[in-house]
Amino acid sequence: MLDQKVFVPQLERISLKKVLTDVISIMQGQARLRAIRIALKFTGKDIVLQIDQMRTIQILLNLISNAIKFSPEDSVIHLETSYHMLEAGVFQVRITRSEEHTSELQSQ
Repeated sequence: MLDQKVFVPQLERISLKKVLTDVISIMQGQARLRAIRIALKFTGKDIVLQIDQMRTIQILLNLISNAIKFSPEDSVIHLETSYHMLEAGVFQVRITRSEEHTSELQSQ
């Protein structure tokens, strides 16, 4: 019988702004190689999350890496956060792309 490994997240309290700025600083070099800019916009207050920081960073790195890979040169990848008070604990991170000379394309 195979041993089953139980996933135990390493939860810690961290600022969403810090996580996103760390991820962007990691990805800037890859973006520059394709003349792509990464823009970050915070709407509302900074949010402190209790998350598995390493796993969350890995997810965001994968998403932004894909955005860079599938974006044309000379485009902008936008990361925008918002916090909705309608539901307790609900926040949103949106990643969109726009070319410098065309309208914004959105993917979530």
